[in-house]
Amino acid sequence: MIEPCSLHSFNCGGTWRNAIYRIGQVASTGENQCLATYEAETATLHGAVVHANTASAGHQGFTGSSFVDYLNANGDYVEWSLPSCSGGAATASFRYALGGGNRPLQVVVNGVEVTSSPGLSFPATGSWASWAEASLEVHLNAGQNTVRLVAAGSSGANMDSLTISSAVAADFLQLSSHSNVASRNTPRTRTVTSTRSQVRAVSTSGRTISVQTATASSYVYHDRSYSFTSMGDFEGSVQVRYSNDDKATDFGHVMTQITIDEPMIVYIVKLTDNTLPWLAHEGYTLTGRSGVQFSGARTTSETEWSGVLSVDVFEASQVYARTFNAGRISVPGNDGGDGGFLMFLEPAGFPAWSR
Repeated sequence: MIEPCSLHSFNCGGTWRNAIYRIGQVASTGENQCLATYEAETATLHGAVVHANTASAGHQGFTGSSFVDYLNANGDYVEWSLPSCSGGAATASFRYALGGGNRPLQVVVNGVEVTSSPGLSFPATGSWASWAEASLEVHLNAGQNTVRLVAAGSSGANMDSLTISSAVAADFLQLSSHSNVASRNTPRTRTVTSTRSQVRAVSTSGRTISVQTATASSYVYHDRSYSFTSMGDFEGSVQVRYSNDDKATDFGHVMTQITIDEPMIVYIVKLTDNTLPWLAHEGYTLTGRSGVQFSGARTTSETEWSGVLSVDVFEASQVYARTFNAGRISVPGNDGGDGGFLMFLEPAGFPAWSR
């Protein structure tokens, strides 16, 4: 079983045993994972209230008998009780409506907050009658569980329901023969026996994240127009492509959760002058591998009025590595500021580049 992740637990070890992986989905082994939709209006409420005017034309589209309004910027919450869970990973999806802005909410599972500051993102849906979902992966205990959405800094969106579903598998990646040309134009190759590895990544902020095969000229982040100019030793590796704004997650909170189905090496590629104190604490060691380079234009408040784009260049990089067994890996944040870091994975025993 995978051990549950606390706020200050960076490595949640264990082996994935509760699901069978198939392309595009995880198939349950038959255990009841309390998979269902739980209406907000029947949940336990503190501060928040059940919306009374259900006939209002501006608030249609909800399920059940009504939905819940958050009234206060701090302390209000909706708490669902989930009975008869088998335990393990699941996806929690919150159905909501929000006329404008973004109103993050803290997600607390069994008394432990599982989101980093400021919480799970609930961006505007366009109107109070337009409904969307905000989702994240959670770990449920066997038996009774509670899931609480807490206002912490802003009044929450209109909350319709919570749906618990099987954790969704993101990508199967086919790793085969690759070749690369280094920056000094020296051909290098590595030959890999074709293999299929399961890698799934979840952002605790709710921002966009994906798993892809790293190639030259591909985009680096989901929310920046940066692209790779040199892949160093990572052409053909697995890249966890996240949103650059996630780097605001501090060192003491989980930014990204990665699930793997076989032993893999996780590489953290960072700027030389960017300090990540959790690297040594979590057992990562400095390697001699060549890092990546990327660049791209960045829009700032100054460039919007001046018309002159700021070009960022990521060059000097250090590569740290650690080998993990099958299971879940938790990666902390960058604590804001400039720099950031990138994440790549390779199966243990993946051959190195040869010249």
